[in-house]
Amino acid sequence: MGRCSFIFLLLLIAIITACRKPTEFRDYKLDGEFSLLEAGSGKYLTRKQLPLPALLFVGYTSCPDVCPLALSKLQAVFNAAPELREKIHIIFLSVDPKRDTPERLKSYLAHFKLPAIGLTGKTEEIDQAVRVLAAHYEISEDKSAAGPIIDHSSYVYLLDRAAKVRFLFRHNEETNFMVQVLKDFLQLKE
Repeated sequence: MGRCSFIFLLLLIAIITACRKPTEFRDYKLDGEFSLLEAGSGKYLTRKQLPLPALLFVGYTSCPDVCPLALSKLQAVFNAAPELREKIHIIFLSVDPKRDTPERLKSYLAHFKLPAIGLTGKTEEIDQAVRVLAAHYEISEDKSAAGPIIDHSSYVYLLDRAAKVRFLFRHNEETNFMVQVLKDFLQLKE
């Protein structure tokens, strides 16, 4: 490649990078308190005691599709940008207190090799957290080999250091997009 072609290529990359629309972060006003049992420590954590900033996901360990795909996607994000592992935590909020014991949650999350914690609690404690996050779950009459199927939210919530929801990732987001949003987020002056 000639010198002019190389300079043109660098200029083109600089223009494309400069034209990228910056990520817009907002306060989703999903305020309210909750307290849930952290699977690893056995201690209850309030919203403000969570390891922050974090990516929070609502699900359950027997989920046949959404949860393993979401956690695999988060694994891909952290593999693509290993520096994020030390700066952003993963929080898995189980909506299945009957099956998802603290031990089961901890074991399940260990398979994904993520800086993750699992949260659980009594049904009313989980319901409070779900309400605060404007999430949902519903236990279906349908059953799988693992037991009841639970329909649940599939968003991944980006929480800032004050535990405020600042961004919502949809389940089908591209890994590169998620990496860029998280890098942009870490550049914010909170």
